[in-house]
Amino acid sequence: MLRRATDIRKLRIRAVDGDMGKVHDLYFDDRRWTVRYFMVVTGGWFRRRDVLISPASIGRIAHADTAIETVLTRDQVENAPRAEEDMPVSRQYEAAHAEYFGHRYYWTGPHLWGPNALPGAPREQNSPDSGATLPHGVESGEWGDAHLRSMVEVTGYALAAKDGSIGHVDDFVIDDESWEIRYMLVGTRNWLPGRHVLMAPSAVESVDWAARTVHSRLDREEIRERPEYTE
Repeated sequence: MLRRATDIRKLRIRAVDGDMGKVHDLYFDDRRWTVRYFMVVTGGWFRRRDVLISPASIGRIAHADTAIETVLTRDQVENAPRAEEDMPVSRQYEAAHAEYFGHRYYWTGPHLWGPNALPGAPREQNSPDSGATLPHGVESGEWGDAHLRSMVEVTGYALAAKDGSIGHVDDFVIDDESWEIRYMLVGTRNWLPGRHVLMAPSAVESVDWAARTVHSRLDREEIRERPEYTE
């Protein structure tokens, strides 16, 4: 099922022994355009803790659900490697996170989730990525390189077509089985009400993180002529 990122961020996260908190953000891989983690806020005002939870720890989300069910306990989440909000996520942190929860490294194979097309397959003992000092398939120069981006951050980025500015990124549309980003929801005007159209990540030429701009390989007319998005 396809879901908007803003709708996913309205959901709560539930452990097998009770509620854990709320989805605050989604972190996606800027090379494979796939959601890798939910940023979950646990505790309260005085005990707030930000934790990353992989889609490998959850099941399918029913249409009417108001919470995401996980296979984790609250103790597992409370004792997980802590994530700092708005900080880059390094491979070192991801490796420690995968080791703690028993997940496979998603960057070790040809598919969206490493050796698998979908998240959720546990890492086997003595598998190629088990206990590796440097994850298999990651060069030493990439070990500290972050490739995860915040959807909250990227929402609102300017959209530049080949022949000039056209609008902004308004939201993301996500497959809740594979967690692949299928489309960016694009507003074709910056200030006045305009059409909203869907643009696939394959139409993205590059992202200038410093300038907060997504560059498309399409021209403005090609983007404007895409079918208008409706709920």
